[in-house]
Amino acid sequence: MSSFVDLGVIKSKKGLKGEVKVKAFVGTELFEPEQVFFLSPPTDELKTLTVESIKQAKSHLVIKFKEITSAEKATKIQGHFLQVSSEDLPPDFYSPTELIGAEVNSKDGEFIGNVMDIEYGKAHDFFVVKSGAKKVRIAAVKQMVLKVDIKKKKIVVDLPEGLTDIEG
Repeated sequence: MSSFVDLGVIKSKKGLKGEVKVKAFVGTELFEPEQVFFLSPPTDELKTLTVESIKQAKSHLVIKFKEITSAEKATKIQGHFLQVSSEDLPPDFYSPTELIGAEVNSKDGEFIGNVMDIEYGKAHDFFVVKSGAKKVRIAAVKQMVLKVDIKKKKIVVDLPEGLTDIEG
């Protein structure tokens, strides 16, 4: 049975021709012309959207969907999520939201905490990891995140010395 994965959210309209600003939750390689997204929640008129064109902006994507032809229509889908079927994703793909609750350990096996939230940043995202009263933000970059096992909900990280002592 197929499930659906949120890949982004429509933040606002852009211009008068129906373009929208989209905050992507994942890498932009899954956003391309002719890609079909399920709109969540669907509207009375729209269940799916097809990408006509896409541009990368500083902190978001600017997407023109074939079905959205005016600023008025673009405003109506603001706040809606763009989803795809999990069956249409690469086998090693995971959504950042699937990491909530994952156990985070250092490369030496030391327990750091559990992912309690994901913060979406302009340059990269952060895992907010909590253990008791201690909380730390870990940049979700290859230099720090060595391994993600989505099935076991485990993450192995290599952190700079002292990072886990910052917030308490």
